[in-house]
Amino acid sequence: DSSDRQVAYYACGILVNVSTDVDKRNPVVQEGALLKLIDVLKDFAPTEWRIGGVVCQLIWNLISGGRQLVDECHAVVEILKEFLDYDSVCARCDVTSRDQDSRDYLLASWSEDFAEFAKPLLATMTSRKESNLVPLDRPIDSDHSSVEGT
Repeated sequence: DSSDRQVAYYACGILVNVSTDVDKRNPVVQEGALLKLIDVLKDFAPTEWRIGGVVCQLIWNLISGGRQLVDECHAVVEILKEFLDYDSVCARCDVTSRDQDSRDYLLASWSEDFAEFAKPLLATMTSRKESNLVPLDRPIDSDHSSVEGT
C-alpha cells in the first residue's frame, strides 16, 4: 500500500523470498496479498516493468502448489493479457511520442523485466482446469474388455 515505486519493488522482492517457504505462503495470501498485487500491477507496471516482473514472480509463488484463488486469478489473467499485448503496451506507454532511445529502453524493459515472467504465469493460470468434479476410479468389469482410445 505504498505510492513509492522503490518501496513497492523492495516489498514485493522481500515477499518473493518469503513465499519460497511453503509454510509462509498461506499467511501472505490470507492478508489479501493478491488483491494488493493486482493494484501494484495496475499502478506501477506500465511505467516500471521491473516491478511488474517481481509481482509476477510473487504471484507464481503464491499460487504454486495448486492453490485455487479463482476471483483474484481471473483479475490477474485479464491484466496480464492486456499488459502482454504489444500494441496495448505501446499505446498505454505512449511509445510513439517518445524519442527512439526511450522507446527502445521501455520496450526492452517490458520484454526482459516483465514479459519473461508474465508469459509463463499467464500460461499456467489459463491452463488450470478448475472443476468441482472428482474423477472416479475405473471399475474392473470382467464381462467387458477395455478398448484403447475410448
